[in-house]
Amino acid sequence: MRKSIKTLLTAIIIVICIISLTGCKNEKSNKTTNESKKTIDSKVVGTWKYEDEGISGIYVFKKDGTGSYTMTVEDNVVEKDVDYYTKKGKLYINYNKDPDTFEMKYTIKDEGIIIYDSFGEELLYKKQ
Repeated sequence: MRKSIKTLLTAIIIVICIISLTGCKNEKSNKTTNESKKTIDSKVVGTWKYEDEGISGIYVFKKDGTGSYTMTVEDNVVEKDVDYYTKKGKLYINYNKDPDTFEMKYTIKDEGIIIYDSFGEELLYKKQ
């Protein structure tokens, strides 16, 4: 019984994490006009890790606007390639060459980078 409750809880957490990634505002862009406007905030570049109650997320942001995202919920691991850029305090992230780009507000603080999910929740990622 305890194992089935744990399995159900894990499934619910995975669904919430997936919704938070896909629930972000979509921005379909015209590449010819937006390519020249893409910038990379040098403070974002690096490896950032979020951990909370059996869930972890790791963003790797490289200088060239590429990187990766790895989410782990207990024994379940999801890995995605990332293309990104920053503009006016927002991250614009494309996962696995998907045609949609997700927009997420971020703030750099002494303790790390705070990324606001689609529900407005603050997720603190610490520099690794």
